[in-house]
Amino acid sequence: MCNKKTISLNELIENLGIEETQRFLTFFQYSRNPDVEKFLVQKAIRFEQASATSTHLILNENGQILAYYALSFKEIRIEASKTLWKKLSGGLGAGNILKVFLIGQIAKNEAISNNPINLSTILDDIYQQIYLAKRSVGGRVIVLECEDHPNLISHYQKHGFQLLQTVEDENQLKTMFIVPAFK
Repeated sequence: MCNKKTISLNELIENLGIEETQRFLTFFQYSRNPDVEKFLVQKAIRFEQASATSTHLILNENGQILAYYALSFKEIRIEASKTLWKKLSGGLGAGNILKVFLIGQIAKNEAISNNPINLSTILDDIYQQIYLAKRSVGGRVIVLECEDHPNLISHYQKHGFQLLQTVEDENQLKTMFIVPAFK
């Protein structure tokens, strides 16, 4: 892996200002899912200012965006066995509503030729950020919502994510979860 640095969008705005940050974000491209590119380029600053998400950019040694991810939190209503509920809730009571960390967006910049970053590296970065939040406010489960494509689901499963049946699976997205063993 190349030398990389992660910077929060808030930090970038503080350093460059909103207009220059907006221009900088336009160098990100992701054709596989236009909504993911659109979020970063058109919505991330607004979501950051409203404290709705925390967006992080992974930069290379030249300051180019290799990848980005947006984190938030969410309450989900799940359909789970008692065993799964115990695993997800940490053994706290019974129920079906779970507070989770949400990976709202995750993508690799296609504008960088031979972009060396991979999903493992991005997820490691995400886990570091969530670990810091977990130490401050608790929490244990990380979820992401993805399109119902077998290759995409399989890709996340290779990194430890499992499908999770939620009551309100919206827009035919699949919810996947992981309970990382933070070190």
